Amino acid sequence: TTYSLHIEFLDESGDAAYSLTHEIEEEGSEHIVCFDETLDELSITRTDSDGVYEIGLTSDWVTTNASSGNVTISLKHQPEVKDGTCTPGETDVEVTFPIVIQEG
Repeated sequence: TTYSLHIEFLDESGDAAYSLTHEIEEEGSEHIVCFDETLDELSITRTDSDGVYEIGLTSDWVTTNASSGNVTISLKHQPEVKDGTCTPGETDVEVTFPIVIQEG
C-alpha cells in the first residue's frame, strides 16, 4: 500500500498555532525533512524538491507486510551546506512516532 503524506510544522508556543510550513517550503534550499525508520516493511521517498534537492514536506510511504517499529522525523536547517543528505546542518525539530503496519 502507498500512502502520500504531507507534513505540517506548527509553532504552538503562543496563544494561537502558527504554521511554519510555508516558510520552510519557501526556504527549501536550506531545509530537508529526514526520515529514520526501523521497519523493514516500510520505504519512504520524499516527493518534493527545492529544484535541486528533495525537501520532504511531501512523501510517499510504501508498506509491504505487517510490521511495527519507529519513524523519527527530523527537520534539518542546512543554509549553504545542503547536499541532499541529512548529515550537515542543525536539527530544528525531531520527533519519534511508533508505527504499526497491519495486514489489509
